[in-house]
Amino acid sequence: MLNLQEKILGDFDFFTRLPNEDEKKFYGIFISHSNFDQSEKDLLNYVKNAMVEKGLYVLCDKDFIRGGDDYQNRIENALDCYAAVVILTKNSIKSDWVNYEMGYLRGKGKTIYVWDKENLFAKENREKNPSLNLLYYTHYKRYGNIYNDIDDIIEEISKHSQYSQMFSNESAFLTRAEFNQRLNENAVSVIATLSSPIFDKHYNLFKDCKFGLLTMNFGMFYSGHGDGCQCYSKRNSPIENKICPISQSECALVQKTEVTDKNKECVLLNSLIYSGVLKKAGTLDRLGNVIECGAIEYNLPVHKIYGTEFKFIIDVPNDDYFIRMLNILNEAGMNATKSISNIENRIYLSLPERRGQGLYRLDHEFSNNFICPYAIRKKFR
Repeated sequence: MLNLQEKILGDFDFFTRLPNEDEKKFYGIFISHSNFDQSEKDLLNYVKNAMVEKGLYVLCDKDFIRGGDDYQNRIENALDCYAAVVILTKNSIKSDWVNYEMGYLRGKGKTIYVWDKENLFAKENREKNPSLNLLYYTHYKRYGNIYNDIDDIIEEISKHSQYSQMFSNESAFLTRAEFNQRLNENAVSVIATLSSPIFDKHYNLFKDCKFGLLTMNFGMFYSGHGDGCQCYSKRNSPIENKICPISQSECALVQKTEVTDKNKECVLLNSLIYSGVLKKAGTLDRLGNVIECGAIEYNLPVHKIYGTEFKFIIDVPNDDYFIRMLNILNEAGMNATKSISNIENRIYLSLPERRGQGLYRLDHEFSNNFICPYAIRKKFR
């Protein structure tokens, strides 16, 4: 059943918002390049303009790194892109930073496209240059998808979405291409921030953890959820006939037990994405603002009609302080539990409700959280 009593407990805060236009770039396409000469800067501008014309959000280091910044820290704090394009030139091949960016992005599981406009990796060039051939096989071919035409790269990227990794062949009611198209049409990116002094006090414990979202479904497909009798997205009003007062469509909290052509993209069945980033008080966020309190900032995909059912997860690197972290999180009121699937060193969070931010807690066989899309979006209408 759905617990209709708001819980304001624990030493933490939770809030949701939509990213602004500048922030959307950080969740789009990152361009890795060399700045050695003007010709390379011209290539960068050409690629950026071509992608923007196709409606893609594009980011490069010049968009967020200023003189005197700690480059490595800024890169690692900023990049949540879902894909990257490397502009291959004679200078970028030799660039330590380009190679670092490729390795870092690959380590985070990002798809990398290499634009070899000058065909530097042509077979005849590699046969003449053993070191180039070695670099090709150990780095670029291993980590990237190499193209000679930037239009082919843009076409390939456009087939995907920010949340393509959520697709599962085992549970799919759609093809991968259909699923990505539905996501592009229906998934809204929401910045969900979980802040608490514990993330500063115990920063050294949390900094080596991985923060993710276990997304059960877009919408609901089990019995025992909400019945649409309360609405907190519009001044805590009751609603009539289970119709959302904002969208004028069926309430996102009404249980949905059937899969139809209209909602096939909603059934994901435990899709895991690591989209959380630990923030420390006193450091700068992506836009250069000082962070006032430690937090985990998640990029949460929310279905704009049905909402999203999910759990926050924290993967702890070892079991030496697993129980200690469970206790710290529970003392802060975050309802931390061990993985019900017996996944080693994984912590689940089923946060108390923050209905003013669109966060519900669902209780059935196990407890999940649910985000109502209209409680978030109302502030930006």
